[in-house]
Amino acid sequence: MNYWATFAQTIDNVNRSVGNAVAYTSLVMALVTTTVVVLRYGFGQGAIAAQESVLYLHGTLFMLGAAPTLLGMHLLESSLFCLGNSQFNHSMLAYRLESTSTLYLS
Repeated sequence: MNYWATFAQTIDNVNRSVGNAVAYTSLVMALVTTTVVVLRYGFGQGAIAAQESVLYLHGTLFMLGAAPTLLGMHLLESSLFCLGNSQFNHSMLAYRLESTSTLYLS
């Protein structure tokens, strides 16, 4: 097999592994957030370290979770299709982005 193909496959495998590991970060973040809420409103105790850990877990989720999303190439494929089209107009791209954001936000 070609060296570059093997290298690209290795990068994809690392991205998948990181993506699977980061998926558990969201579960841990939800559990810690639930614990903070129960401690604060159930027992009247604050947990500043736990709140800080939620902040760091959230940052980790977005920073490490960005690379595995490129494996699917969802938005990038749409954008490249629009840019490569000879009949490209800005309203088509705006409609695609608006419908995508509406889908994710609703």
